[in-house]
Amino acid sequence: MRTCGASVSVAPGSGLRHVASPVAVTSIRGRLAAAEAEFREFFLVVCENQVDYMGGLLTVDGLVHRIRGYCRAREAGAAIVPEGVGNAGKFTPGMSRLVVALAYRG
Repeated sequence: MRTCGASVSVAPGSGLRHVASPVAVTSIRGRLAAAEAEFREFFLVVCENQVDYMGGLLTVDGLVHRIRGYCRAREAGAAIVPEGVGNAGKFTPGMSRLVVALAYRG
């Protein structure tokens, strides 16, 4: 194992002396490698969670359920609709069947 030698530095006129103790190079590399491995594990867990979440959002049953809920909210006038979207008012009753059918057929 290699080590860095101790170094001494003195700030001119301060009377202070800083002594750096020898540090094992492999221990620094080992700590960095451990931190890198920990981050990789964290990153992969987050990726896996995101894939599971998006997969759940895109299941047909879940998608239809959310579309119907949105249509019911529009029929009740409770849905938030961005400005500039055509027919920003309420949906007419029964519109959810049409929207779901369009979602199934593309």
